[in-house]
Amino acid sequence: MERDMHMVDRDLRQAIRSAQLTRRQFFRRAFAAGFSGGAIIVLAAACGTSAPATSAPVGSAPPTGAAAPATTKATTSGSASQAQNAGSPQRGGAIIGAQQGDWKGYDPHRNNAAAQYSLIYDSFVNWAVQPDGSMKAEPALATEWQLTSDTATLTLRQGVKFHDGSDWNAEVAKFNIDRLLGPKSTATAYVNTIKSAEVVDPYTLKLNLKSPSGALLSNLSQAADNQVFMISKAMVDKVGDDKYGTAPEKTAGTGPMKVVEWVQGSYHVLQRTGSYWQQGTDGQPLPYFDSLKVRFIADDSVRMVELRSGNVQIIDSVQPKDIQAARQDTALELVENPYQVTAFQFTFSTKHGPFADNPKLRQAVAYALNREAVAKVLGAGIGLPMYYFLTPGYLGYDDTLPRYSFDAGKAKQLVAEAGYPNGLDVSLSIINRVLDTQQAQVLKQMLDGVGIRVTIDALERLAWLDKIKTLQYDMVTYQTGVRPDPDSILAGRFETGADKNYAALSDKTMDDLLAKGRASYDDNVRATAYHEVQKRIYDTAAYGTIWYKKYFDANRKEIKGRTHGQTGDWGLATAWVGK
Repeated sequence: MERDMHMVDRDLRQAIRSAQLTRRQFFRRAFAAGFSGGAIIVLAAACGTSAPATSAPVGSAPPTGAAAPATTKATTSGSASQAQNAGSPQRGGAIIGAQQGDWKGYDPHRNNAAAQYSLIYDSFVNWAVQPDGSMKAEPALATEWQLTSDTATLTLRQGVKFHDGSDWNAEVAKFNIDRLLGPKSTATAYVNTIKSAEVVDPYTLKLNLKSPSGALLSNLSQAADNQVFMISKAMVDKVGDDKYGTAPEKTAGTGPMKVVEWVQGSYHVLQRTGSYWQQGTDGQPLPYFDSLKVRFIADDSVRMVELRSGNVQIIDSVQPKDIQAARQDTALELVENPYQVTAFQFTFSTKHGPFADNPKLRQAVAYALNREAVAKVLGAGIGLPMYYFLTPGYLGYDDTLPRYSFDAGKAKQLVAEAGYPNGLDVSLSIINRVLDTQQAQVLKQMLDGVGIRVTIDALERLAWLDKIKTLQYDMVTYQTGVRPDPDSILAGRFETGADKNYAALSDKTMDDLLAKGRASYDDNVRATAYHEVQKRIYDTAAYGTIWYKKYFDANRKEIKGRTHGQTGDWGLATAWVGK
């Protein structure tokens, strides 16, 4: 016992020296962050310089690139066969779930603050997990496709209707592409290789491409951030372009469920349509269950309590501190999605504040962060440091590329060179969630230690999103997932005008490199371009990575037959409620 206390004290003193905090300041800030006494000791031990942790691949490696131009016909879904292995499906029943994030509306083309869109909508193709663990495009609203260097010809599924009774056809498909390319779209990064769309016949759509597009199929799937979904043209014509998706009665997709009730900030209800084009193993339309009520519960601990008590049957985003309890609860099934992680990253406004025109100050932040320590403290065994925006297994990932590693001395030097020899005060805007708040407190200690004095600005998620759009902030942190192709990860974040380009970065060199990366079916050409993109990210220092955690959700064991894919949704399309 005495030896253990001596080791803790030694590590704590090292941490205090590294962060340049007094022992009293250290413990006061840690308690303010909401850490338990044990966690504070771990934090103290982690804040010193430590050997870099080994980065492991994220589950099964994603595909290394898009297939060469080819014609593809319908095949059996690998994910469907996985669901069949869970037992014999049963019809009926209701599911109640709880999610961390609220919904802003139901227009996928103009709203990326949503989940479970895949139960309301369909995309041209489904980016599906195969039995061997790989992923590829499978038919959805398109049953065949032919890609050439300058066109993509899609044969559309016949007999499909939207929830408002209107038909799915090539005219509607063209309307959706035009709208996705339009000035109000938040999904342009996924369709910007498309020059125009043409109706060839009622069920054939031709996409004219600006160049070959190695990421086209994944960008036409649900894996494109749940944004490239097809909506009802008839509904838009009826309610108006800006009113679409603002209420259940103003929303119509082709998915297996429709929205019937929505109380923003509280819950929404989806109901089985009974007429979905995809059938279950019993020959009847999916899904097997009748309704899904999703409650908005931002607090991670409350979501877990509600699951364990049986008030809800499924939750998203199980936090590291709850993993062990979920594993030990015999009524629960803890499920890791090997195709997804939650990544924690940061950026700066390019239009406001001290970082906007000061790359040395941005670099100082990047050097000040001890990523190994953050991952160790907050990850609770499921966290890893993150040095690049691509993770192992992705086309273009290369751990020999330049990166920012923890160097407090270098950070202090850059703060002075940036024009702040006495340091400066900045604001860090975060979403008011437990893990984001704890991370902000850890980052504050690290940044305070190099002369960047941080005030934390904690906002509710929708208010945070609204603030981001104004660019009236200094620095923000955010969580994000991974996507199926490096283009959708990198272009969606760094390209001029991209919706997730929170910094409003506009860099022609970056844009040209991103265009080069997507404009080929040759993996070697694409990988080289993405290496250069990542070097440019390093040079501009407008964005940075911190750490990532493995992605877990959990359900009560009466929920059967879930199938995870590349996205972070619950995989309920093939699920049922066990009796």
